Amino acid sequence: LLSLAAASAAASLALGAANPAAGLDDALQHGDLARGLEIARAAADWRRESLAGRPAELAASLDRLARRLLQAASGTAETEAVGEALLRESLDLRRRTLGEDHLDVALSLDSLSTAHFFQGRFDEAEDEERRCLTIRLQWLPDSDRLVAFARYGLGAILIKEGRYAEAEPLLSAAIAVFRTMQPPDPGQLADGLNTLADLYRSQCRFREAEERFQEALRVVAAGVGQGKFP
Repeated sequence: LLSLAAASAAASLALGAANPAAGLDDALQHGDLARGLEIARAAADWRRESLAGRPAELAASLDRLARRLLQAASGTAETEAVGEALLRESLDLRRRTLGEDHLDVALSLDSLSTAHFFQGRFDEAEDEERRCLTIRLQWLPDSDRLVAFARYGLGAILIKEGRYAEAEPLLSAAIAVFRTMQPPDPGQLADGLNTLADLYRSQCRFREAEERFQEALRVVAAGVGQGKFP
């Protein structure tokens, strides 16, 4: 007889084989948006059916599907509408089953904020990322990477709104965590340094901007040498 763990793994494999999202990336990469959206909608329905009674897993699955869709085919109104609807469904599921202040709710808020950021909807993105940061600070230490990611995201939004004085301390605090993360993430650190450099350049603080750009280059060079980048 199969053990419970083996049976669970076999069931997961069976579900994966039937997953209608398997052709999503291929359709979108070939520019077949209509087919991609059809696959995404069918995949969402499949998830709702196969994960019925398991709201936490369903919410996580819908969130992943939405982000996959938006990353592969952003910039069209229909894609953005379908992706946002899936993200909101995931958020609502998590709020109803886990409560307003759960870390998974913060994860959904971060996903929505990212989607709205790339759509240029900065007011909404800011509200969602602020709420995400507030929740994470309730549960996690100030030095946690998830707190740093939320600070970095909020800082990037504020830069887009021209609110440099508010953005700078958020970015600086995030970079301080990125410097010490284990395992190291040189890509994230370099991104943070480049974003801070752009902020300084926008304020005509050219010496500080150059210092951050040069540090970002050193981080990338070291990361390449350590095999951290392809």
